[in-house]
Amino acid sequence: MTFAQRAPEQHFRSLAIATVAAAAILAGVVGTSWSQTSAPTAADPATGETVVSNMEAKTNRQTKPLPAACEGQSWGNWSSDCINALEGNRASRQIRFETHEDRSVSNRTSILTRVPIST
Repeated sequence: MTFAQRAPEQHFRSLAIATVAAAAILAGVVGTSWSQTSAPTAADPATGETVVSNMEAKTNRQTKPLPAACEGQSWGNWSSDCINALEGNRASRQIRFETHEDRSVSNRTSILTRVPIST
């Protein structure tokens, strides 16, 4: 088996590609470290240490407790009384659908039909 030697231009090309790759990796590392150090900080009340946080705490959008008309109902499956209590007794609209499937085994198809359900 014989090995062909590379021309000097190929060595230069390989070195240039390796240099560009190393510069890209270095830029990524510097950019990542810069973004982590510039994140907003807050003091942890329990320990007094500074905590770096990139995200705000999740909270409920509903600021007040749910009305009594919604007690025990699952999310999205509300009765019209619950919807009226949530929306301030405005006229409610259809929010719930059921999906029915009709299969044709011979044609290897199925037809899905969404049907509104009155609440």
